[in-house]
Amino acid sequence: MDPNSKYLYASYPNPVANAIGIFTIDPNTGVPTQTSVFSLNVICPFCLPPSGPGELTLSPGGKFLYYASSTLGGGVSQGIGALAVDSAAGTLSFVTGSPFPADQAPFIVRVHPSGQFLYTENLDASGGNILLQSLSAFSVDSSTGALAPVPGSPFVPPVSATIGGLAIHPSGKFLYATSGMEANGILAWNIDGTTGGLTVLTGSPFQVGVAIYSAAFDPSGKFLYATAGPMGGLLGFNVDPNSGALTPIAGSPFSSGSFLGGPTVEPSGRFLFAGDEPNHTVVGFSIDSATGALARLDSPAPLSARPISLTIVKVP
Repeated sequence: MDPNSKYLYASYPNPVANAIGIFTIDPNTGVPTQTSVFSLNVICPFCLPPSGPGELTLSPGGKFLYYASSTLGGGVSQGIGALAVDSAAGTLSFVTGSPFPADQAPFIVRVHPSGQFLYTENLDASGGNILLQSLSAFSVDSSTGALAPVPGSPFVPPVSATIGGLAIHPSGKFLYATSGMEANGILAWNIDGTTGGLTVLTGSPFQVGVAIYSAAFDPSGKFLYATAGPMGGLLGFNVDPNSGALTPIAGSPFSSGSFLGGPTVEPSGRFLFAGDEPNHTVVGFSIDSATGALARLDSPAPLSARPISLTIVKVP
């Protein structure tokens, strides 16, 4: 999604298209209409199928669009795609040097709030468990969008983890990764503001013994919310602004016994939404601004399919 809320981008991985769809958003209705498709070069020609774009992420100013791999790994070197965004027309063009060499396989990608760094969660599915192998960090050239590895990258997690979520604190000081099926809670690192390098945060991992998947911050960075496994509802954490340490919010977990996923906090920080996969609904919660506690709203929104991932688009 373009930060100015005029354009939306969707990845079309192989074997379907290996392209990115470009949509224009109606400023009055918020309805997206596809206007064009931008064809990509293959970022992993030896993958089966050849790997195309997976998760997309925009730099904070909307100047560059990056895409990770749609293939989970298996010992094949891959890359990170980088595109320049025309702010007026929403069109895309290749950043010179794209795709940039990456550690296998850059499945999840996030840009630092400063726009200076980019991080990937590198996965390996060769053993069937979709293991988190490492986190890679890259510096971003502010003029060209080109990527270069930061010193010490890649960074190996201190405990075992599988595919989950990757979230950067709004302050840019901390990075968090969930451990998924390994039930090692939430892993956390300090981010060096000068180099972009990572060091394990004191006390990490947090909430060990719980299978935790996708995670999201409220806009202020005071609270972190995460999916607590198939029937664990949502976990809520207070975030120490100085140390990055996580402590459970009173009453957490919320809506335990529910199969919820993809927590997303809307821009004002007043509400959180999550997908209830078995019941094909989107569930809403109000957020107590002082404590971070969640209170479930009435009348979940029914859907015709299982909701896996949610995002909120703010349209002027």
